[in-house]
Amino acid sequence: MGTWLVAANVVRPIQTADRDAGRMLDRAFVLSDSHAPAPTGTPVARYRSFASFQSEVKAGTIHKAFRWVMYDPESWPDTPVTEQADPCAAMQSFGQLAHSLGYRVILTPARDLAVVPGTWVPRQPRETISAWYLRAGIAGCAARHADVVDLQAQALTLDQAAYTAFVAEAAAQVTAANPYATQLSGVSTRYGTAEQMAAAAQAVDVDGYWLNVPGPNPDFAKAAAFLKLMPA
Repeated sequence: MGTWLVAANVVRPIQTADRDAGRMLDRAFVLSDSHAPAPTGTPVARYRSFASFQSEVKAGTIHKAFRWVMYDPESWPDTPVTEQADPCAAMQSFGQLAHSLGYRVILTPARDLAVVPGTWVPRQPRETISAWYLRAGIAGCAARHADVVDLQAQALTLDQAAYTAFVAEAAAQVTAANPYATQLSGVSTRYGTAEQMAAAAQAVDVDGYWLNVPGPNPDFAKAAAFLKLMPA
């Protein structure tokens, strides 16, 4: 059975939709609020800002049950612009602080960091965000400071060749930087059918998957159908 990463709010609904499929998530990494660890799987305190993590460390407000923390820098309001513009430095700071405190670390930098104004690696004309991510060595940066790296490829699902090529090159960066890091590839109920999700996931050589089931109308039935198509 591979490694799974899911949000806390999706585990029970998936298990309700299909009990057998839901069992695949019994030992998943489960993303949680830093003050309320999920009651199932391995709880992971989720951060979208290094500054927020640093502040909670100083305040001592992270729940004592957590042994894992995750940093998810993306081009969104939740990640400070300074962190978006130099994600490698931000991931290094997050990983080093977390490891110094005894936490294990998951890093999940997004491809859309390519569009951030003033990014430390300027995007070239007509360069895709996937090409930028690979050229900038984002996966390698993450791997140097993480125990688990999520390669956020889910938006490429409907183009299996693009999905496979992106994950293969990003995974190679992870291996070169840290051969001990666990590699996850993203899939999402937002992109494709359960069959298309499974075809993309099974076409890549990784250790597990980030299963995204986004709102506002999360498709738990599709997520369960996807899980049933994956090797147990």
